[in-house]
Amino acid sequence: MLHRDVNHVIAVMSKKGGVGKTTSALHLAAHAGMAGHRTLLIDGDGQQFARGWIRSEVPFDLLDVEEGIPVMDGYDVVVIDAQGGLPEDDVRALGELATAVVLPCVPEWQSVRGMAATVEMLEEAGVDLGKVSVLLTMDLRQGRATADARAELEAAGLRVLGTAIRNAAAVRHASTAGTLVQRVPGVAGKMVFEDYRQVSRELGLIG
Repeated sequence: MLHRDVNHVIAVMSKKGGVGKTTSALHLAAHAGMAGHRTLLIDGDGQQFARGWIRSEVPFDLLDVEEGIPVMDGYDVVVIDAQGGLPEDDVRALGELATAVVLPCVPEWQSVRGMAATVEMLEEAGVDLGKVSVLLTMDLRQGRATADARAELEAAGLRVLGTAIRNAAAVRHASTAGTLVQRVPGVAGKMVFEDYRQVSRELGLIG
């Protein structure tokens, strides 16, 4: 149950795999924790990708649904890495609980068009679309793919966050190493982490 002292509950959701859902949940939680907020990341995915990823010290607590209903008392920020393909009742409950819903989307035709199905699922479940933001991920930082994806999503009436997360092998290296992306040697991981810092600001998680 959401405790009244929790300021932000961010649900990161996607019907499609491979779009950076768990990566986004982890690094949003990391920024909130590093900003001094007591932060809980809930691994709501049955495959426990977040639990499997983190094998080093992080600035947030991590619980998964297999451990039972999380106790949110005392947390300022709760980030939920939601299970893909949730039943409508669970989507409705999550939508009511969340103060913001983040939908990661790769700037590719299939992912952008598939976003319509995700939004339809949210609408059918009665989720307030005013809470919903699309986060463009795996941005190649070249060509028009990201700009075109943004334009199409905005034309469909969706809010698209201003910062896109760049594509970098550092994310895969971080997952393999069991750590956060900014700890991967080299500049690329730090740049991805900075992208997530900007997104955290847009969501009001940090100042």
